[in-house]
Amino acid sequence: MPHITTRTIRPFIVIFLFLLMIILFGACQLLPGESITYLPTPTFPPFPQPTPAPKATALSSTAPASPGMIISKQLVEDGKNLYTLKLNYPSLEGASDQRFQLFNQEILKLVERIRQDFKTNVQAYNATPDPNFAPSFLTSDYVIENGSSGLLSVRFNVSSYMTGAAHPNQNAATLNLDIANSKVLALKDLFKPGADYLTPISNYCLQDLKKQARLEWDTGAAPKDENYQNWNITPSGLLISFDPYQVASYALGPQAVTIPYSALKDILNSSGPLAVFVNHLNN
Repeated sequence: MPHITTRTIRPFIVIFLFLLMIILFGACQLLPGESITYLPTPTFPPFPQPTPAPKATALSSTAPASPGMIISKQLVEDGKNLYTLKLNYPSLEGASDQRFQLFNQEILKLVERIRQDFKTNVQAYNATPDPNFAPSFLTSDYVIENGSSGLLSVRFNVSSYMTGAAHPNQNAATLNLDIANSKVLALKDLFKPGADYLTPISNYCLQDLKKQARLEWDTGAAPKDENYQNWNITPSGLLISFDPYQVASYALGPQAVTIPYSALKDILNSSGPLAVFVNHLNN
């Protein structure tokens, strides 16, 4: 019987370890086409009861609202070599109170508007596939900027590309809901009736953008309604989003300014949607 030494078994040990590494590495791989997605699932506490309306509605129940959970959903569309579309959007699930459904309805309206605007542009500029360029595409993701005090605020970050263009473009799309009162909020709803809110908002944004060295032209932040369509309620202040080319060139990207509620306290409606923030300022 041959004498077994360390030298004689060493090659077998090396081969065994090599095969073990291959097995372990293969076990860690995903199957082709498989992906893992981690979904944001913050749980929302019960919202305050809605303000009584002059007429009874389906949302005027005195039963407490059941909590819901935000999950991420995705709309995918293949335009047959002409475009691709992949839109991530939030959905409020597991809540029995009908007021929560307003959120899902308005989110789907916004997603559909983004989708249709893109497809209209594709048809207008690139109605047939061009083999010399990559297909057009549309993608989006989102951020829940606020989910407390009966207020839900969502900001979509949208990226689009038209085949043949020099670069993709970016834009924001926002939605602010007073869930407790079943209302889609307009910017004016945050302020005292008749208050000139655009001037102080514009003044603050212009000063802040200059401090950031992100202001190349003033017109995109002038006190006009069309300049302040994209805004969000956040715990720290009013978030204003500016798209590329609105206040600065594409090279500087999209811009954002957060206006502290303290800078607007004189014109905020103390009994409006931001009452919780106004009362905090006054205490």
